[in-house]
Amino acid sequence: MSERIAVMGAGVMGAGIAQVMALAGHDVVGYDISAEVLATAREGVDTGRFGVRGAVERGKLTEADADAALARITFTDDLDAVTDADVVIEAVPERLDLKVEVFRDLDRRCTATTILASNSSAYSKCRTASAARPASSDNSAASSWSGTLSGSSSSRTS
Repeated sequence: MSERIAVMGAGVMGAGIAQVMALAGHDVVGYDISAEVLATAREGVDTGRFGVRGAVERGKLTEADADAALARITFTDDLDAVTDADVVIEAVPERLDLKVEVFRDLDRRCTATTILASNSSAYSKCRTASAARPASSDNSAASSWSGTLSGSSSSRTS
């Protein structure tokens, strides 16, 4: 069974993460507040320098695989579209205040079993994860850092 992935932030990194996850067979929602960024992300994943069409031209991907990957990605400015994802990967700009705000909001909106992950390399994962409620020791679904996706992730409870 493939997980439903959401990517918060559809800039270069977020769009790239969405593309890789879709190529791996996951349904992906790419979220951003900017319509312009969303349009650029859609175009980049499709026909951009590292998009799926270029991979087809270079013989790295079949046309059918490219089409299937594109069909699995939805880019949106509707924040509610990310709340039922199994995994949410944060890829917003490298501003600690913004990352903390995003994690707090996701913690309130997503289920207790949703894995929240960060693409950040500039900030301590502990600083961004502190925005979410701590994992409970009596919840078997909760765990500390797993490091399985995008370098780090955090499970939390309601």
